[in-house]
Amino acid sequence: MPSATCSILIVDPHAPSREVMKLYLSSVMKERQQRELTFFEAADGREAIALLITHKEIKVMISELNLTQLGSLEMIDIVLGKWGLQVGIFIVTGVSNHLIAEVAGDLYVYGVRGIFNKLQLDYYELSRRIEKYLEISSTPPARERGFYCEHRQYEKEDGTSSTYTYIKWMDDSGKQSNLCVGDLGNERDRIYDNLPGIRSKKKEEKR
Repeated sequence: MPSATCSILIVDPHAPSREVMKLYLSSVMKERQQRELTFFEAADGREAIALLITHKEIKVMISELNLTQLGSLEMIDIVLGKWGLQVGIFIVTGVSNHLIAEVAGDLYVYGVRGIFNKLQLDYYELSRRIEKYLEISSTPPARERGFYCEHRQYEKEDGTSSTYTYIKWMDDSGKQSNLCVGDLGNERDRIYDNLPGIRSKKKEEKR
């Protein structure tokens, strides 16, 4: 049985291209991730925004670069830049690689998750990136994952000490993971401004 569903908006002025995308992507994601897809379709950027406004269940958008009514760059600027909507946008386009290279930098700055040439499209790679985005976007906030800092003070043989800061959290399996970020010195107090909601522990150990 499929473990999850996902609603995807396909934005392309060419209806047959939308049908091909739906057919192959649904097949690949059902095969590899056991995920059922629901599709919405738009022929241009204006239609796409209207669907995003009325269907909050849309988590992923796959768009052609060459759009009418409202261009793809303007649409992405509205959705990600001005609106700040949490939706994973992937570009699948038939324009030349030269044109893709010209706009790729701007697209990634906006937060586009991947850019693919429609004529050389690897559906398995596209599905992998979509799945990775869905995994990241569904990660609970720090407080829900038991995210906290631990300061460990180590006494050295010469009588001096160092305090190392660790960040700790619970992974998806319920196992605790951690990362040592080193001795932050006077910067240690700024942690709680940059990571609101985390809690702190102190632990003393000898080396």
